[in-house]
Parts: sequence; structure tokens; C-alpha cells
Amino acid sequence: MFFASCILFINSPIPLAAVLKVLGGFFFGFYLGAFYNIAATLAACLIGFLISRYSFNKIFKNRYSDKLDSIGNEIEKNGFYYFLSLRLVMVVPYFLINILGGISRISFKKYLLSTLIGVTPASLIYANGGNQLDHIHSIKDLFSFDILVSLIIVVVITLIPVFLKKNNVIK
Repeated sequence: MFFASCILFINSPIPLAAVLKVLGGFFFGFYLGAFYNIAATLAACLIGFLISRYSFNKIFKNRYSDKLDSIGNEIEKNGFYYFLSLRLVMVVPYFLINILGGISRISFKKYLLSTLIGVTPASLIYANGGNQLDHIHSIKDLFSFDILVSLIIVVVITLIPVFLKKNNVIK
């Protein structure tokens, strides 16, 4: 049920995926919760990507071909960094990223890799948050050293695509 719920809510505009991922950490503990979060999120993103690529691609190309052609080469060349950045920053909903990935010319391999790397930090954070829910007894507990370190790690993680691009790590 956890996987099916994640697949459904990650690919819909209903913002319950984060709640489910926190509950994954709460119910399964940190390690299993993190594993399930990563696996369910990866599966959901790939399903959304494939549906978009093989169901919606022609519709979007017919309607927006001039706009898609102008950015198609850029996405084909640097799509890994764009999609990795979108995943790490956690501002754009995953269902939109999945649709954009499907209608773009990014290769499946680059999309898969950027998604795996990009969803892992958030999945770990959600699992940890869910695992820690029973340890929070007051507002003061939310501002502990561990929480501040986690926030710093999130900020550093969002800079990973810039580092990878600058050092030409992924071609």
C-alpha cells in the first residue's frame, strides 16, 4: 500500500507525497523507511516519466513544437543537471518534473541517474523526520543540533549540481 500510495501521490498535484514519506520513516524506521522512500519515489518518477514520454509527448509536440524545439538541444545536452537541480531544490512538484522529463529529449539513462541522485537526500530527510517523530516533545526539540545540521546538509546538497556541472563530472 505504501508503494501504491507514493506512486499515486507523487504523480498527482495532491501534495501528500511528503506526508507519506515521513510516515514511511515513522512506520518502518530510518533504514527501511529510507529504502522504501527512495524505491517508491524512483518507481513513481519513472512511471510518470514513461507515461509522459509515451502518452503525452505527441500532444505536447503538436501543440508546442516551436517552443520545445528551441530548448530541446539544451535539455539534451544539460538535462541531467537541470533535472538533478529540480529534484534537489524540492520546489517544483515531482509530477511536473516527470512530465517535463517525458516530453523533453533527455535520455532515459540521464533521467534515471538524475532522479536517483536527486531524490535520495530528501528521502533520507523524510525517513529521518518520521523516525524522530516520537522523540519530539516540545518546540525546543525542533531546534536541536541534529535539526540544524540536517538543514545545513540540505543547503549543501542543493549546490551539488553546480559542483558537478563546473567540474564536468557527468557528460
